[in-house]
Amino acid sequence: MGEFTTLMARDGHEFQAWLAAPKGAPRGAVVVVQEIFGVNRHVRAVTDAYAAEGYVAIAPAMFDRVRRGIELGYTAEGVNEGRGYMLQVGGLQLPSWIAVVLSSFLFAAIHLDFHPLVLLNITLYAVAASFVALGQGSLWLVCGFHIAWNWVQGNVMGIAVSGTPREVALFTFGAKDGASDLLTGGSFGLEGSLAATLRAAEQTALAQGAPLVIEGDLGTAMNHPFDAIVCTQAVHTVVTALAGQGRGQLQLDVLQVSRVDG
Repeated sequence: MGEFTTLMARDGHEFQAWLAAPKGAPRGAVVVVQEIFGVNRHVRAVTDAYAAEGYVAIAPAMFDRVRRGIELGYTAEGVNEGRGYMLQVGGLQLPSWIAVVLSSFLFAAIHLDFHPLVLLNITLYAVAASFVALGQGSLWLVCGFHIAWNWVQGNVMGIAVSGTPREVALFTFGAKDGASDLLTGGSFGLEGSLAATLRAAEQTALAQGAPLVIEGDLGTAMNHPFDAIVCTQAVHTVVTALAGQGRGQLQLDVLQVSRVDG
């Protein structure tokens, strides 16, 4: 039902958006905000569904400032890659230290274990990974290391990965009875231990020296607007044209799309 169209931000940046229009006079307009997986088939389907209900719907490609045409799957690799693009987009629109710290803390929070040591360790790792990704201008090394780390812990060593136990593994390692959780990480696994804290702090100290190659001044906020705002203006124009009149109030809903299986 819909199709890609090109929009322009105030600073001249052109980005794509999936635009779907209803068959008759529109009831209003909806801006569908993508997940970290880009404007993929699921987001396009949601946008088309709103058009079928009588709304002009548009889903802007928020990652186009970093890379065009991003369409990721709902896999571990897709999650890692999408988080990296989110970091890079944040780095372009926010002061660098806010982009790195905020995205790193969010990465730690979604592990859903709020023990202070767990949050600290994962945040430190994410900060180090952020420096590496920004320094290389690429996500491949960070994604590869993260996947390999989880695979070796769980599938090879049989250690819980971020609180998720492994029933089948090549080997089975575990803490001795009575061992301190501070040293072993307890049920969360090695990532919740003091040893991981020291290692993550070392990684962060080494990685912070990586030269930044991402375009733009990361030390100060960029002056361009949030691209979804441009979409609201475009939708308003489309609604007015389809309705054939310039009066009336535009109903605008901004949605964060979440995938629900089943």
